[in-house]
Amino acid sequence: MNIILDPATMLDKDPDARALRKGCASPMISLGLQQEEARTILEYLRERNSVTK
Repeated sequence: MNIILDPATMLDKDPDARALRKGCASPMISLGLQQEEARTILEYLRERNSVTK
């Protein structure tokens, strides 16, 4: 969830985030989400992922 809430800090501090960034054309921008909003998005994505399997 940290990458959704604060992508700039994650790219600065997390080696896995930096490695993933190399495969993308542009970095994720900060969306200004609150923790509950990010959690709702992640829950939605998990639900969608389980439906498509």
